[in-house]
Amino acid sequence: MDEQKSTYKPSYKPLLIITIIITIVWLLSFIVIKVVFKNNYSTMGQFGDLFGSINSLYSGLAFAGLIYTIFLQRNELELQRKELQDTHDEVVRTSNKQALQLKLNSLNAKLLAYSIILNPQSGMKNRTIENVNLHEDEIKKKLIFTLNEIEMLEKEEIK
Repeated sequence: MDEQKSTYKPSYKPLLIITIIITIVWLLSFIVIKVVFKNNYSTMGQFGDLFGSINSLYSGLAFAGLIYTIFLQRNELELQRKELQDTHDEVVRTSNKQALQLKLNSLNAKLLAYSIILNPQSGMKNRTIENVNLHEDEIKKKLIFTLNEIEMLEKEEIK
């Protein structure tokens, strides 16, 4: 699995600076208008009407910002989808390896049991335990079969 972790952390500092600047300009414009027009409300109203187009400009900028955030969110969702698929693939690979390992462990246990039975010091050769005949030739065949199975699984695991 590729180790591509997103190190991007959004910075809110520029947004904060822009907000502070806009607030300062807004407050200064209020003071300038009060000083210039000296409470002449009819003239202030006409002066305010001159800036009606700026209102639509800010609305357009807000809409553009909204569109931009939608594109950012779409890109993040694509990255998240890819990461989720990579995680799913890794879980499947891990599950397959665990199943293979379980089968190998089972075969190793059989191999150990057959080895113990064939060991002359164990005293188990050519005996019957719980209705199972322990004849040396049969055990050797099972031992060879088990070894072949283990080899096949090991080759499969290498793939």
